[in-house]
Amino acid sequence: MDFKTLLQEQLRKAKPNFHDDLRAEVGEKLAQRRKESGLSQKELAEKADIPQSRISLIEKGKCNVTLETLKVLFGTLGYTIHITEEKKQ
Repeated sequence: MDFKTLLQEQLRKAKPNFHDDLRAEVGEKLAQRRKESGLSQKELAEKADIPQSRISLIEKGKCNVTLETLKVLFGTLGYTIHITEEKKQ
């Protein structure tokens, strides 16, 4: 591993990327709602017509996901999505 890569890795550990946090938060919420609905990833995938492997990556926070995909997934589980914003303090 070269110095630049090592430095980037250390910085990431020290200060997680906002996008990583957001992906993780969305993934955790999806997994929570799916489990509350009593569905496996495979069952949700079939109902939403989205590959199970993609759902797995989303739940792990390992990939970017469009709002449209989130709308389909949460809609399949009986939820709507609302986006809110807060002014940083």
